[in-house]
Amino acid sequence: AVGIPDKIYNEIVCVAVVPESGKEIDEDEVIQMCKNNLANFKVPKKIVVLKEIPITRLGKVDRPMLLKQLIEKFNLPYCCISRITVM
Repeated sequence: AVGIPDKIYNEIVCVAVVPESGKEIDEDEVIQMCKNNLANFKVPKKIVVLKEIPITRLGKVDRPMLLKQLIEKFNLPYCCISRITVM
């Protein structure tokens, strides 16, 4: 999950997910699952389905690269990168 800029809330939670081979992800189902298990402020406002999540050489999520992909996907200004929170 990463925080991306939003005009109303200043920043919102966005989650990137990758479906298992041959399966589809229902975004509403993911949000409902999060509502059942997380505090309201942690529930993502956006779910993004990706083919793959960028990984570092150490096998961890490459959050800066993921953030860059989300900024490009949502056509957000790059000037926002410096103030974006990575969770």
